[in-house]
Formats: sequence, C-alpha cells, structure tokens
Amino acid sequence: QIRMDGSAVDVAIVGAGTAGLNARREVDKRGGRPLLIESGPYGTTCAREVCSGHLLGAEMFAPGMEHMAQLLAWVVRQRMTVPQALMMPFYHPVLEEGLRTALRDLAAKLKVLDQCRPEDLVESAGQ
Repeated sequence: QIRMDGSAVDVAIVGAGTAGLNARREVDKRGGRPLLIESGPYGTTCAREVCSGHLLGAEMFAPGMEHMAQLLAWVVRQRMTVPQALMMPFYHPVLEEGLRTALRDLAAKLKVLDQCRPEDLVESAGQ
C-alpha cells in the first residue's frame, strides 16, 4: 500500500490518458484503491498534444513507488518537456535513476536529443 495525503491506496496512476484510465479500471475491478494523480482531461491526451515533447503521464507498477509517482506528477504538473525533466537532479544510487534512463530513451524516440544538455545524456559511473 502507498500512503499519500493521509489515505492508503494500492496503486498510484499518473495521468488520465487511455493507459491511465485502463489501469484505473483494472485496479477497480480487482477491488483495489487507486489514486489518480494529475488527471487532467480524460481520454487520449497524446492525440491532443502530438509531438509537444511534454511528459503527459506514466504507468508503473512496483512496491514502494510513491516517490516516483510524486516525481512524475510534479513533472506532469509543471508541463515539463522530456529534455527539461532530464535536467532535474538524479542522485545515485536510487530507484529514480531508472526514470532518467526511461527519459533518455524517450528523448531518443521523440528525436529531441539535440534539445538535451550533454551532461544529461552521459551515463554516470556505476550505472
């Protein structure tokens, strides 16, 4: 269980695009307690913001992910682009380093690597 805002939830879902809404339905079907963070306009957000480079939501499933959910909710709330999210500090060794790897991969797929600072794309020692 995740404790956020004083209440226990089983799953934190960031964003209410198609994937987020599907995740919430699955949790509801199983009797879980979902927390939808940064719900925004419901439905397929990607269709409305094609190629904006903004991180619109995320899916994750793992124990102890409340910090990651909070970090992703902050990125979505601030309407950060992928290169902007990569500029945030990531400390070593922490679970959030996996988010940095995912953001690097996303930057490559969105073809926005040229908008990233070189130091945000370099692998640190021990990674």
